Amino acid sequence: MLKAGVYPKIVQEWLGHGSIAVTLDTYSHVVEEAIKAFIDFYNQRHYHEGLGDVTPCAVYTGEHLGIIQRRREVKNRTLQARRDYNRAIREQDRGL
Repeated sequence: MLKAGVYPKIVQEWLGHGSIAVTLDTYSHVVEEAIKAFIDFYNQRHYHEGLGDVTPCAVYTGEHLGIIQRRREVKNRTLQARRDYNRAIREQDRGL
């Protein structure tokens, strides 16, 4: 149940444990796995707006500067391609 994301307090009540400590002690391995999975997600795969939409791991390793620079380059190329396309359409319309 804990692996499925059910809160430990609910599990305690369902299983009839006298306290939350009994539940957490009994299923501590499950809780530890969940904590490790969350930490991995938070640091390795979750993009943080406050960090420039990169992961904490990318900031820690210094990769964030390259990531942000590549994003700027892609954005600039995309905007230029859009301007070129729209310019070509306007010129084509004038020629009709």
